[in-house]
Amino acid sequence: MAERWNPLLINTDDNKYKHLVLESTRKQIRNILKSYVGYYDPFCELLQNAMDATERQKLTIGENYNCHLTIVINLNENTIYVADNGIGFGEDEFKTFLSPNISYKSFGKTRGNKGVGTTYLAFGFYKLEVFTKTDNYVKYVSLNNGNNWVYDDAGKYTLPEVIEMEKIDIEFPYDRGSSFKVFLTD
Repeated sequence: MAERWNPLLINTDDNKYKHLVLESTRKQIRNILKSYVGYYDPFCELLQNAMDATERQKLTIGENYNCHLTIVINLNENTIYVADNGIGFGEDEFKTFLSPNISYKSFGKTRGNKGVGTTYLAFGFYKLEVFTKTDNYVKYVSLNNGNNWVYDDAGKYTLPEVIEMEKIDIEFPYDRGSSFKVFLTD
């Protein structure tokens, strides 16, 4: 009988498997970053995600809810900051939403749902800070050197990790929701 195997399962030892998965993910992220070519792309992704979050919150609360966004472009820091009073993240969502192709949005009912926008924000630039606050969960984190790692073929940068911030987002103006601050350069 002829040999058969599932091409989607990687059959190798644990260390080789981890390396293959990591390199595959890096390639996925590079392909995502290539799909963004405009100067307005980070701004559009931030606004789109904030608008989707507030609309999801409105569906939860009802007509008495007022959607709010705060946008700050800081030329001295070279940052874009967008905060919303939307749905926010639960813990499981928050720990996975920066991964490529992960989305918690309803397909076809939101502006975005491919799961590439936040990956672009996290790995397309120098640094990303994300804050979320709901009734059950509050977290403020930073991901540094995402872009450096994605394009590092020499092995200079290690895989970036999300680092919990010891404070809360002092700029955050709402009682719930999320904020994203993209540092375009270091």
